[in-house]
Amino acid sequence: MKRVLEAIESFKIKSLVCINKWDINKDISNKIEKYCPGKQYRGCRENKF
Repeated sequence: MKRVLEAIESFKIKSLVCINKWDINKDISNKIEKYCPGKQYRGCRENKF
């Protein structure tokens, strides 16, 4: 994910990070959420359909 976000940054494209099935591994989901705000990415935790 970090490599993809770095590539997107180089093209100055706005992006969104969405964690699918975030509740399966909450530790990893929390790490992703902590990484994203520092890099100016919006993130979402839960998506209700």
